[in-house]
Amino acid sequence: MKLRTLIIMIVLFLSVFAWWAWPKSHTLAASPFLVGHYTGFGIPGIQNRILGKRYYLVTYSYEGNKLEVQYERPGYNRFKRFYPDGKLAEEGECMVELYNAGEPTPDESDVLWSKCYKPDGTLGSDVKNGTGTQIHWNTQCVKISELELADFKRIRHTMWYPDAQLMVRQKYVDGSVDGPYVSYYPSGAKKSEGMHSQGQPVGKWTWYNEDGSISEIRDYTVEAKQ
Repeated sequence: MKLRTLIIMIVLFLSVFAWWAWPKSHTLAASPFLVGHYTGFGIPGIQNRILGKRYYLVTYSYEGNKLEVQYERPGYNRFKRFYPDGKLAEEGECMVELYNAGEPTPDESDVLWSKCYKPDGTLGSDVKNGTGTQIHWNTQCVKISELELADFKRIRHTMWYPDAQLMVRQKYVDGSVDGPYVSYYPSGAKKSEGMHSQGQPVGKWTWYNEDGSISEIRDYTVEAKQ
C-alpha cells in the first residue's frame, strides 16, 4: 500500500512538473503582434516565476518580418531580427522592461549594441554602447528606416515607403520628439506638418488631403490655455 501511494505521488509530481515546464505562450498587452513564451503555472495576477509566468522568449511578427528576444531579466537582452525569407537582418542587445503585470516588453530602438545587415548579408550599420545608426532595409534592399542614436538617446529618425519615397523625418532632444515634423503620403504629397516640444505637439498643426487641400487645422497652443 505504501509503495502504491509512493508511486502515485511520484506520478503526480512528475505530471505537475511536466505542466510547469511545458512551453506556453500568449499575446502581450503591449501589442497584438508581441507574443510572450513562458514556463510556469501561469496563475493570473501572480508575478512569481514558479506560480506565475517564467518568460524566456519574446517574439514579434509582422508582414513576414520577425523579432526574437531571448529574455533573461529586465534590462538589455540579446535579440535577432529576420527578413521574411529567414535571413538575419539585425542582432544585438535591446532594452526589455516589464509592463502590464510583469510582461516583458522589448524596445528595439534602445540598444546597447546592434549590427544591421542588408538582404545580401553584408553589414550595413551598427551601434556601439548606445551610439550609432540603426538602418533597416526591405527585401529589395531599399532603406525604410534610419535611426540615429547617441548615448542611448534618439537623435533623428527617418522613414521611407517601400519604394523609397520619404514617409516622415523627425528629430529628438533628450530622447523626446522635438522640433519641426512633416509627414508625406506615398505619392510624395505632404500629409501633415507641425511642431513638437519635449514629445508633445505644440502650436499650429495642419493635416492635408492627398490632393493638397487642407483637411484639418489644430492649434495646440489655444487648447493648452483652455
